[in-house]
Amino acid sequence: MHSLIGQPSFNYFAHDVSNHVADFHHLAPAPLLKSRANFARGSPWPVMQGLNTVAGSEYVKTPRFPFRVIFHPELHLHKGFPDTYPGVSLFQQLSEGVKPGPVYKVYAIQTPEDDIKLDKAVHIANIVLTTELTTSTFGDQKLFFRHVRFDDDLVIRPEWIEPTRKILDDQFNRDTLFEYPDLPFE
Repeated sequence: MHSLIGQPSFNYFAHDVSNHVADFHHLAPAPLLKSRANFARGSPWPVMQGLNTVAGSEYVKTPRFPFRVIFHPELHLHKGFPDTYPGVSLFQQLSEGVKPGPVYKVYAIQTPEDDIKLDKAVHIANIVLTTELTTSTFGDQKLFFRHVRFDDDLVIRPEWIEPTRKILDDQFNRDTLFEYPDLPFE
């Protein structure tokens, strides 16, 4: 996601997306703070998803994984869609505007200490679409992505607990909303 409160643009590729989104600040509107409180009942890390399962398996007892990943849209997609409502569904926009080829560059932020230091983002992969977009019964009705609790990452990387707590405290104690900056679009 880019943000728990969405974005003003209708462009799906307007911003980077990540497994961590910015926390609300303490002066956020009551409905947002109530949502955050509900998330926090399930985890003290309500705006973070874990990554350990993408690196581990029954054969990898101590997986190595980054603190955060960033999916950075390719420039032609970032600039290829309107910011205002174009009068057609998101599926129609995407099916007409996303063609086979590169879609995202994937970057890793290795540690909490490097969380917003964009110069520390390491390019680790590209996501490339090899066919046209289409609907399918499997994709529309059965495909399921399991969210991994960040708590599980911290069991493996307990040294991340205090710096992560500092990140969330800093975001929550601001007087304005913090948003993760996008990587540069080139």
